[in-house]
Amino acid sequence: MRGREGDEVDLGEGKGLTEKSRVKGIFRDHRDLLLEEKEFHPRAKPSIGLFQGMARGGKLDSIARQNVELGADRITPFVSGFTVPLGGLAEGRQLERMRKVACEAAKQCRRAYLPEVHAALERLPQPSAATCSGPRRQAW
Repeated sequence: MRGREGDEVDLGEGKGLTEKSRVKGIFRDHRDLLLEEKEFHPRAKPSIGLFQGMARGGKLDSIARQNVELGADRITPFVSGFTVPLGGLAEGRQLERMRKVACEAAKQCRRAYLPEVHAALERLPQPSAATCSGPRRQAW
């Protein structure tokens, strides 16, 4: 932690409680803080969830970061016919990385709640040709 005596520090535990503190003392292995104010923040409504297709490389990191900064509370990656399945070990690493990135993004924008990043869903069922045969409409 950087800072000097008298600096204000905002603390959060990721479950709605935030605390404003002031640096009282700086020591080699720790800092003493003086708690000035505690505040509980209720969860925002509506809650925002994102279902995101698995992507290669660092794309999921950027997607997670930007969506958490925009207010996403839950992120659920999924595998579909348009994504490239990564396999168990690589998918697990990517999921852990995405959780870490989402947590860092929440801290960066000082969110009271940490986002949830769920395990990837298996291949979603593809719609049949019969359900897709009608006219396509797109709203502008």
